[in-house]
Amino acid sequence: MKLKFIYATLALLLLFSCSVEDNLESLMQDNNEIVTYKVTQEEAQSIVQGFVDEMSFISSTRSANEMSHKEISSVYALRKNLIQTRSGADSNDFPIDLDTLMYVVNFSNDNGFVLVAADKRTEPIFAIIDEGNFNFELLSEEDNDMFLTFLDYAISTELDDIENFSGNISQTRATSNGWTINTKYAPILKTKWSQGGEINPNSYGKYCPNKTTGCTVIATAQILSHFQTISHVNWSYNGVGASSDLHWSQIISDCENNNGVLSSTYTPQSLNEVAHLCRYLGIAFGAKYNSDGSTSVGEDKPIDWFNKWGGLKASKLKEYNESQIITSIKNGNPVYGRGNSGRKKFLGITVKYKGGHAWVYDGYISATKNGKQQNLIHCNWGWGSSKFYNGYYLSKVFDTNSGPEIYDNEVTRSGQSGYYKYNLEYSIISR
Repeated sequence: MKLKFIYATLALLLLFSCSVEDNLESLMQDNNEIVTYKVTQEEAQSIVQGFVDEMSFISSTRSANEMSHKEISSVYALRKNLIQTRSGADSNDFPIDLDTLMYVVNFSNDNGFVLVAADKRTEPIFAIIDEGNFNFELLSEEDNDMFLTFLDYAISTELDDIENFSGNISQTRATSNGWTINTKYAPILKTKWSQGGEINPNSYGKYCPNKTTGCTVIATAQILSHFQTISHVNWSYNGVGASSDLHWSQIISDCENNNGVLSSTYTPQSLNEVAHLCRYLGIAFGAKYNSDGSTSVGEDKPIDWFNKWGGLKASKLKEYNESQIITSIKNGNPVYGRGNSGRKKFLGITVKYKGGHAWVYDGYISATKNGKQQNLIHCNWGWGSSKFYNGYYLSKVFDTNSGPEIYDNEVTRSGQSGYYKYNLEYSIISR
């Protein structure tokens, strides 16, 4: 019996050693030198600096000039062990040679940051954020659900790319130089409006019962700020009804002079008019102003309103389609977006917004590095400016038809509760 046990143990050890040997062989070239696909912190900085330098050579748009003046201040790494500690992910979820998943490269003076992959077998850049800085050690304090959802999905995409990679080190992207900016469309919206809420009661939601406009309302209002098809709204608050004119030229001018935001201190008239607009839209959408500070709206309500009352054309909500969204942006039309998410597999965070979120796609960058193209689409999340991560996000991550699935639970259009996919949808808004 003991002899059989020893033979069995030796067999298992042999099997294990062969498995490890096979994995190591996949990391070796013909000269038997171990190949590392890891991107170092210094190389991550080089990737970002090369992108910034290339942006300085393109046409002198406002956003291009802003990018060319950014300076790198710090780099933080997202380590595999942090992910495993937070989420309880199994070590088998990660390649044997992967100890770092991603870097955040911060710009000085809270001037934005870039999410850079820590492996050469995937995309070099996953997101370029307009404002604020980020540190992976503070993940538990982050409350922008769609940013967290994107980050979790980016990790899944990176791991899929690594798993499916079948080339060699010469077929990966170089970590320095090599950037070409093919196309750049600056954000269409001049606004960076937020939902208001209890922490900011004298804001865009000041005439809403719970002081919160809701993401659907603020996304619609920001799209209207571009088209300006309505100039007058009727509204009611606390039993009092009234009307308000919308002086769009002044509203947009105030936004351009104040980093996209309106305030009761510096732009009281424009803020008041937009707050009236948000209240009007809430009534038109049949918004539910919940006691917990959230505001919910049926997902089809804004699409119906655009077509019937907004003086605009809105396509039916469809699954995310990169080419259609990019074409719309090129034509000068912002795109209404919405989506849902569940528990973050790799970040170990459970979302608060079970009913989903709405935002606006309004800009686009196409960049090529070493012959491989990246498409990044600008998202205005409807959380204001500062640290709320409006920016250019890798479109590939949003394409849930080709990526890993994330499930959650919501009430569907048919009224039945069930599981659904990440469920990214869009509607093209045009005149």
